[in-house]
Amino acid sequence: PVPAAAADGTPAVYTFTMPVHPIPGVAERVNLNGNAGPCIFGLENLDPFDCCMTTIFTAAACKAAEKGEKHLVVTSSGNATMIVDGVRLNISTSVRMPVSYTQAILNFDALGDGLVGAAGSAGFSCDDITFT
Repeated sequence: PVPAAAADGTPAVYTFTMPVHPIPGVAERVNLNGNAGPCIFGLENLDPFDCCMTTIFTAAACKAAEKGEKHLVVTSSGNATMIVDGVRLNISTSVRMPVSYTQAILNFDALGDGLVGAAGSAGFSCDDITFT
């Protein structure tokens, strides 16, 4: 349940997550050679997403940073069921909201320490992204 507003009318603050999943068929259309497998070294336990999903948030953040913007505006769409006094209301919604990004997003590192032995790095940064 969403917390109620305070007695003085101050809105309640709450946190939620927005799970992200690849859209079926997109990776095959946009990735190099139609590769829909895991992006980082092909290892699903390191990064289960294809390269389109792995790079999209960093690319969007780099584009925003290039424009001097501190946030990305994303649209979250979904369904929810509200129960009010025992009455169930099914709602579909779409909300535009700002999402901030950090240096860790601009410099994506799948391992956190930058190197994978002799294999090199397991990440990328804005310098690796070309906008066309």
